[in-house]
Amino acid sequence: MKLKNYVDRNILFYYLTEFLNNLLFFIPIYVAFQNHYLTLTQMGLLASVRYILMFLMELPTGVFADLWGRRISCAIGAIFDALGLFLIVLMPSSLWIVVGTLIRAVGESAMSGANTALIYDTLKENNREEEYTTIATREGIFTQIALIFATLVGGFLYVISPTLPFLFSGISIFVSVFLYLNMKEPRLDSTKYSWSDYINNTKNGVKELFKNTYTRYLSIYFMLIAGITWSWMTYINLVFINSLGFAESTQGIILSSARIVNAVIIGFIAIKILKFTRAYGAWIHPIIMGVGSLFALIPNPVLNVIAIIPLMFASTLRFNLLNKLTNEVFDSRHRATSLSALNLLMGIIYSIIVAVSGPLVELTSPRWIYFFTGILPLPLIIYLAIKMKQSYSFNKNN
Repeated sequence: MKLKNYVDRNILFYYLTEFLNNLLFFIPIYVAFQNHYLTLTQMGLLASVRYILMFLMELPTGVFADLWGRRISCAIGAIFDALGLFLIVLMPSSLWIVVGTLIRAVGESAMSGANTALIYDTLKENNREEEYTTIATREGIFTQIALIFATLVGGFLYVISPTLPFLFSGISIFVSVFLYLNMKEPRLDSTKYSWSDYINNTKNGVKELFKNTYTRYLSIYFMLIAGITWSWMTYINLVFINSLGFAESTQGIILSSARIVNAVIIGFIAIKILKFTRAYGAWIHPIIMGVGSLFALIPNPVLNVIAIIPLMFASTLRFNLLNKLTNEVFDSRHRATSLSALNLLMGIIYSIIVAVSGPLVELTSPRWIYFFTGILPLPLIIYLAIKMKQSYSFNKNN
């Protein structure tokens, strides 16, 4: 009974921490907010530098999580994340927007990979890893609920005070620290190392990405899909909506409405998608990305708003589908390091996209970014999906 309570408590706190960490009230307004202090080109460069910093921190924080515990890594990450937001609230200026954003990057790196590794190893230690799909889907729904509420309210908070959305988000994230500290670290394959083992553990984590043909194609596929769709979710979609001329409160309503549809799709369709084989699951992303990009390219405000739904769904599905596939193939001793390495590779794609998109937006229109990121890469993504199917079938039969 005690073991069951520990597992169930970890699952409950996982849901709650993900909910709190996704109460990002600044989502619908941060482009407008930052644009008072930074140009679009500077905003793109800041987003790129932020991910370069995360690029540098992903593996060290992943190794830290593997060596000293996932829950401690998540708690420290949440503290840094909240601190960055509080600095923006207390000293709103171009300098402190940059400083706060970079501090948040360190915090997000510490949580990245460690949170999913914590819950997956909790389940695996108790032979319940088959529940991960259901838990990940429920977490995705709770995340969408948090984002729906935050994006709906954020625009109205901005009208009261431009820094209020950042304050509320910082408080919410800080509360999650106490939940992380009350989770129990799973004992599965956990070995305490010294920093002298850092290089060896890092190498082992990276090797997990390329240990066979299937994991190589899966890792490259993940890198492209995650990098592209995350740049849409966190930056390009917001710039795109802002360019259509809607007020901040209206943008919040549009984004929250799109997320409601997204949550319904996740709740009623995603679980069935996750029952597909690895081969068929890989085809979902290129279809969704292609449809969303085509709708965004058409100069029609109604179709452009509709386009946000598949563009959001492509990113959300990545957490549900691809995290499941990668967790299954990585050794639990190096899982957090391997997931951090994947996020590091994703950051390379993300950084390139957002760095180039700023000047491109100022020269043309945000809609053309979807052509370069959603249409042009499709042949390569389809090729990787085919190779994943072939290599998975080969590995399964040999």
